Amino acid sequence: MDAPFGRSYRRIVNHRRTPLNRFPTPEEIRCMAYLALNNGAKGLLFYAWGDVYHTEQGEWVSGFKYSDSLLQFFPQFNRELEEIGVYYLRGVVRKDTVRFEPSDVGLDAAHVVHGKTEAVVVVNPTPKPVRASISAPGIRFQKEFSPFEVYVFKY
Repeated sequence: MDAPFGRSYRRIVNHRRTPLNRFPTPEEIRCMAYLALNNGAKGLLFYAWGDVYHTEQGEWVSGFKYSDSLLQFFPQFNRELEEIGVYYLRGVVRKDTVRFEPSDVGLDAAHVVHGKTEAVVVVNPTPKPVRASISAPGIRFQKEFSPFEVYVFKY
């Protein structure tokens, strides 16, 4: 995740920094987005730019190339954010009401309440699977979270 943009927006990088780097995966982008929302962001800015690089062969080339997986991912992800975004914008987001067991598992979570709907949004920001028990007002569950997984439990 990039540096804060204003007080309530977060920028999320969607490009390769050099031709040798890779694009972020859809799972990594989704993970970064929900980490930002769980921690107070009121908006997200996804961006990619086309840097120009001078190769060892003396050519000038653009580092920006389209990623087919990201082009397929974003329409669905935008619909997902449109649906859940109202919970974050107009609801109450609390981190202090979610508990993990064990407590040091490295997960991030928020309890989001909007109207009569509640959700617990759990993010595994690590590249390793994590097993934990999660408790929040009115629910308790145990799950193994895949690397960079975002789990949204509405009730």
